[in-house]
Amino acid sequence: MARLDQKGKRFEFLVGKIDKALDDNYYIEAMALTYSLFEERTYKLLERLNIPRKNGDKIFQCLTYFKDYVMNKKISVMPCKCSSDELTTWLQKEFLDSGLIDKIQIWRNKRNDVTHDLAKQDIDYENLEITAKEGRDYFRKYTALIMELKKMV
Repeated sequence: MARLDQKGKRFEFLVGKIDKALDDNYYIEAMALTYSLFEERTYKLLERLNIPRKNGDKIFQCLTYFKDYVMNKKISVMPCKCSSDELTTWLQKEFLDSGLIDKIQIWRNKRNDVTHDLAKQDIDYENLEITAKEGRDYFRKYTALIMELKKMV
């Protein structure tokens, strides 16, 4: 579905840039774009669920907050299409039990190793490609779940 608002157009443009970067073997660029979009989506996820965060918190800390709120059933937002318990159960199943949040954290660590030590290490470009594509795939799944959540709350 095409987005008509400015934010939606920018989002679709950046997602397209990830695919183009991967097609052109610009794996570090793809990972940078993916990370940036993960960060934006994660901030919106916390906002939508009324999970507080501090200004400047990065993905790691934000996903830790998210896990804590879901696992300890501290989600206070009132969903419109299901009960609070059903929402928490869905979040637990789709984000935590599926391993998606843990996979994102592992991907983030791999991305950080490359990004922060780029000049210090030899780069295994085959693994770099795999990591970049994993990030894109996790991001697509993450975004799809957040869009589903948007319909619930």
